[in-house]
Amino acid sequence: MPEFTALTRLGILAHARVVAWQLRGASTTDMISDPNTAKYVGELMLQFLLDMEKSLDVVKKSSAPDESLMYVKAVGNVSFRVVNDVLEPLYAQHPELKPPSWD
Repeated sequence: MPEFTALTRLGILAHARVVAWQLRGASTTDMISDPNTAKYVGELMLQFLLDMEKSLDVVKKSSAPDESLMYVKAVGNVSFRVVNDVLEPLYAQHPELKPPSWD
């Protein structure tokens, strides 16, 4: 089984962002019109992504390699959905909320 490093995990999240960026034109951009609510949701989703990334270490340390691989794939799928279906449309509608390092 392949060994998952921090670079691999970051690569999975980066890949989710790239694919989301490529699909951005297909995303709904009128999701949350209230700027305060949009800011809250954006911050919450970013924290969620960070928390999921932290969970990868826990699973890696306590699970068999094949279980870890399945979990990493699941986290990658969830990360993609959060980026593509929530954050990209949110930032399209509220570009002022987009973190400087996002693009």
